[in-house]
Amino acid sequence: MAMMKINRQKGSQYGNREWDIEYMKWGFKDEASQLDFAQKLLKIFPKQAKTILDVACGTGRYHKVWLENGYTVTGTDLSEYFIENAAKINPAAAYFACDAQALPTDKQYDIITASEPGMMNAKIIRNIYKCLNPGGIFILESRNPNHPRSRGFRPEQRTWTHENGVFKLLRHEFNFATQIYEHEEIIIDPTKDEIIIHENNGGGDVPMLRIQETLIAAGFDNIEFYSRDCEKMDFADESIYKIWIVARR
Repeated sequence: MAMMKINRQKGSQYGNREWDIEYMKWGFKDEASQLDFAQKLLKIFPKQAKTILDVACGTGRYHKVWLENGYTVTGTDLSEYFIENAAKINPAAAYFACDAQALPTDKQYDIITASEPGMMNAKIIRNIYKCLNPGGIFILESRNPNHPRSRGFRPEQRTWTHENGVFKLLRHEFNFATQIYEHEEIIIDPTKDEIIIHENNGGGDVPMLRIQETLIAAGFDNIEFYSRDCEKMDFADESIYKIWIVARR
């Protein structure tokens, strides 16, 4: 019996220039909203802070506000294309392309921001901790896992379906070794002698307790939660969908 052909497909392909160019057309929020969020975050920034590192910064739209308020801003992203665009928009900021897994820890900052909770594993958060000056803060933009909209997504599951001779497995699982959510769709189609494996790792809403545990394990000892208007909130509040998680070193 002949072996079935295996066709592997990636979902998010950050760092692939062609994919990044297409993503630029639809993947970012409107500029007005991002500038508004950047302005509100100033309420959380420590008064003595001067330097900011923005991890997974995309095109750096937040940076315009921070630069105008006197901060020294550095942005990093896996995508070289995003970094090139950010440097054109904000020539006063510094940028470098980097996988957050390999974030250099030889320079320290007063504030570090990030907006991709699904990609945050123990290694990245430990590197972020090492990059903070004593008294510095890490601000993570996140969906509230306690919100009903988030609870509608169940990341821990395996579901088999069978229709017209085609088998499909949907797998959403948390890998405790890598601290990353793995999302995989496997389609077995005997009529075409083909197995399609569609992978999209790193997304999903990370449970609040798991975020706290990872931050504490990295060394953070003061963790607070804020609404999008940067007002302090209870971590168990279910009414607010988008939140800021603030961890202090």
